[in-house]
Amino acid sequence: MLSLRPLLPLLALAAVACNQASSAEPPRDPKAPSADAVAVVNGVSISDRDVRLRARAGEGHKDGRKADPAARHLDAVLDTVISEEMAAQRATELGLDADPRYHEGLAQLEAQVIAYRRKALSELFWERHVERRAAPGDAEVRAYFDKHQKQIRTQIHVKQILRKGRAAIDEAKRQIDGGTPFEEVARSQLPNLPPGVTPWDLGYLSWYKVPEAWRPVVYDLAPGTMSPVIAGPNERFWLVIVVDQKEDATIDFEAVRAPIVTDLTRQRVDAARDAAAAELKARAKVTRLRAPTPEPPHPAED
Repeated sequence: MLSLRPLLPLLALAAVACNQASSAEPPRDPKAPSADAVAVVNGVSISDRDVRLRARAGEGHKDGRKADPAARHLDAVLDTVISEEMAAQRATELGLDADPRYHEGLAQLEAQVIAYRRKALSELFWERHVERRAAPGDAEVRAYFDKHQKQIRTQIHVKQILRKGRAAIDEAKRQIDGGTPFEEVARSQLPNLPPGVTPWDLGYLSWYKVPEAWRPVVYDLAPGTMSPVIAGPNERFWLVIVVDQKEDATIDFEAVRAPIVTDLTRQRVDAARDAAAAELKARAKVTRLRAPTPEPPHPAED
């Protein structure tokens, strides 16, 4: 029996493409050839797409003949598709389309088509409907610069301790509060560093390289002062010491326009995605019926 597994991804994509194309066209006579038909077998059209898909599959004939090099030529592939269509139609007449293996393969294809539709349309929704609307206008970018220009023109020399999880950062702070030097705590999780290497010392950072979670805190710290625990995304927490601050008065609006646009876009995208996700949940009625069934393990190969 011809295995469907190598064809699943290609056939799924082709099925989606065919379905999408047909949904955008007016109904036509099912016996009439499709617009891109290259052959018709008992009223069933065979398209260029069908032939190219079969060529990429690269398998031999059902009757046991192996595909020869000439079969790569599309005319030869078309002969193969015609032969398969004739045999498929006769199999249906004989009731062979009730075969459980056939239905299992068809179910796998249908699941891939549904998964493709779900993923592709979801991406289009987030990219075109949500994220594309988040780009800030020129007036908003200029207003941001005017409001934050003191920070934008300030470079800060910082050292950091980064920990994953609140308990870990609280322990680091407890050690520092108890008298352990900041550098010693920072080095404690990097025991194999060569002498003189201090990756926790970030040097001078321009405004756009300062993590967003730090900005409400670090610019108000006096040099030599350690921050309180700063919470960030993905369970990341920091302790930060500002070593020094210096102003670069040469930085003007045009010099930082692009970073501001990037920064505002990220903020707006995050906010827009959160709002859209909340709206989706409010509009949807979701019923979880049971836990998904794990796929059975594949038999071990010799």
